[in-house]
Amino acid sequence: MIISASRRTDIPAFYSKWFRNRLDAGFCLVQNPFRKSQISRISLRREEVDAFVFWTRNPDPFLEALDAVDAGGFPYYFLFTLTGYGLPLEPSVPAVDSAVESLKRLSRRLGSERVVWRYDPIIYRRGITPAWHLENFSRLAERLCGHVVAVKVSFLDLYRKTNRRMAAIDGFAPEDPAAGPGALDLLASMARIAAGNGMRIETCAEDLNLSGTGASRGACIDLPLLERLCSGPIRADKDPGQRPLCMCVSSKDIGTTDSCGHGCVYCYANSSIEAGKKGLSRHDPFGPSLLPL
Repeated sequence: MIISASRRTDIPAFYSKWFRNRLDAGFCLVQNPFRKSQISRISLRREEVDAFVFWTRNPDPFLEALDAVDAGGFPYYFLFTLTGYGLPLEPSVPAVDSAVESLKRLSRRLGSERVVWRYDPIIYRRGITPAWHLENFSRLAERLCGHVVAVKVSFLDLYRKTNRRMAAIDGFAPEDPAAGPGALDLLASMARIAAGNGMRIETCAEDLNLSGTGASRGACIDLPLLERLCSGPIRADKDPGQRPLCMCVSSKDIGTTDSCGHGCVYCYANSSIEAGKKGLSRHDPFGPSLLPL
């Protein structure tokens, strides 16, 4: 069993003490986000967990919990999201300089293969154009050179709640960045930048013909990487709970929606910025679930 911690919230940034307590207890409870009455007991015991995949923008509060993960002998890697949008899209995300240094520290501890950079999502809106992305991505890639070997990218999905929040910022709805041939041109340019900094670039759940771009299709819950870390095969099929184009293998997510405090306007997991803050305020680090059931 692979544990995802978590697509739904930033456990390393906000819930380190809870995770450490649940690791000691050997289990946690998780509510189905689509069927609230369905509660699952998820084992966190080494004999039942093949590996952890941690998703974060700020791993620094998690270092003590990571010591316990290491002591338990669990294989794991991190997906580290760093986009550099800043205000107003990312009101409570660590500043770029701080995030870059955090990623570098994590990479020095774990090695460059076990810290995967996520430049995700790619957004177009007023002031954020393909030219902006190329300059921004190039600047970040140069700073991260030698610290990561893979970068995952995807284009913003225009969900209704995402559109509503983004339009509320300045009255302009975001454009669809995956529409038209410009998306492939951007990916090709980003792939060249990545390669020049010792990285490969992989897309996440994109319906694009990547031939000739230098990019390839990838997965965030990446079975080949997990098997390398585990030094052997893992029994895992494609995750049926994800979008059809998603190539991730099945995992158990131990997070909860409406619980992330970063406040990203484009977030898919928070119904609103206020809901994320409210969820964070309800958290009990000694409870069996991330938020009270």
